[in-house]
Amino acid sequence: MVFRSRRRRRHGRNFFFGSFYLNLGAQYTFTIAAAIVCAALVFIGMLTFRNTDESDLLARGRRLMAESKPKAAMDVLETLVSRYQNSYEGHIELGKVYLELDDPKKAKQQFSMAAAIRANHPDRSAAEIAKSKLYIAQKNFEEGASQLQASFKKNPDDAELREALFEVYQQWGMDLADNQKDYPEAIRKYRLALGYANDYELEDGLKTRMIEAMTVYARQLERDKKFDEALEVIESSLRYRYDSNTLLQVAEMYERNNNIDKAIIWYRKAFDANPEEISIKLSDMLIRKGKQLLADNKTEAAEGFFDEADRIIRSANISPDKLYPVEISYLKITPKIDYETGMLSTTVDVKFLNKSHRPLEFMSARVEFVSGDAVVSEDVKVVATPEDPMPREIPSKDKNKPSQGERGVTFKPDSINIHALNGNVLRVKVSIAYSQGSNPDWHTKGLQEIKIEGKISPAPGGEPA
Repeated sequence: MVFRSRRRRRHGRNFFFGSFYLNLGAQYTFTIAAAIVCAALVFIGMLTFRNTDESDLLARGRRLMAESKPKAAMDVLETLVSRYQNSYEGHIELGKVYLELDDPKKAKQQFSMAAAIRANHPDRSAAEIAKSKLYIAQKNFEEGASQLQASFKKNPDDAELREALFEVYQQWGMDLADNQKDYPEAIRKYRLALGYANDYELEDGLKTRMIEAMTVYARQLERDKKFDEALEVIESSLRYRYDSNTLLQVAEMYERNNNIDKAIIWYRKAFDANPEEISIKLSDMLIRKGKQLLADNKTEAAEGFFDEADRIIRSANISPDKLYPVEISYLKITPKIDYETGMLSTTVDVKFLNKSHRPLEFMSARVEFVSGDAVVSEDVKVVATPEDPMPREIPSKDKNKPSQGERGVTFKPDSINIHALNGNVLRVKVSIAYSQGSNPDWHTKGLQEIKIEGKISPAPGGEPA
């Protein structure tokens, strides 16, 4: 009987499970239900973990700050420090959030709590670094720098401390320069900041600011007639960046103080650094020096400076009008109208003055009569040739005698038919060229107008003009 009863129970179990596995619908339903239950358990576990694990809360808070969501980060980090009151990094990150939300009082509390947690710990720099940001926000730069320096003495290899010291001294210098206009002290703070620079881009940006401060300070000293001090400041900036603008500034300072020799030295340095922009400045100074030597009858020495100026100007493709400036010292237009025929004849007397540093070996001049947009008459003359160069200007001591370097030319262009003019005004344009050929480069030197007045006989088949 016992044996038979056991067989019946075993048979019942086999019948049930055998039916279950044979029933595909029941198997599918059971599997789905089990999967849902497992997923729910995993989700609940993850949710519990996310809201209780210190490292996860810290990561979420930092991520929200990186996404510029400080209020959401504050909620997460406040949860963190309430559950993990000894979370050093949690207090630091929450302090940074309060700084972002412009609540320095709460920020200071969090940084102080972080510092207290690691009061005797060798690595407490994170709290000091975070505090330094609070001091920067409050413009208490001295206290921030002092605390960072104390930590840095204990951890001189800490890259984050170096970065924090760079920031506090940079911000201190910017405040001194921008708000207090204390450029000497700002420059000192910038120099201290550079001593802690780890990043090239940050360092380069700071150098730009420091050079700007040095430039302004040098100008102040120059205005106060402290020329030597001004030069010392601006020349020292070249240790931080050797560029043509600073070299040019030094050269111009010497020029303003009539130290031509020193100015030329620095213009040459600037030219070597940036020949395209400095060529005109340097050539002008060389010519000025050459003229000074000519005035002292040192012709041979003067020629050396003139030759150097010529080479620079030609290599820079500067217009010859820059190298050989020519001015009109006299211009007279004498019109003559034949009222019977309506024809206008003119004589144009011009005197040109060679203002350059040496004789001009070739120059041609042109006079054009322009009506509207059309040239109605012109005349061209050769003024100087290699055989008969135009001498450089040497002012005459006798007022009744013309200056040396002045040369007169008379133009007599073809007569003009008044009836063909556009209106009653003629423009007279005087130009010069430094080369011969079919298409020379003309430089306008003078412009005048002629008004046609009086009663002119009518044109053939037309009304009176």
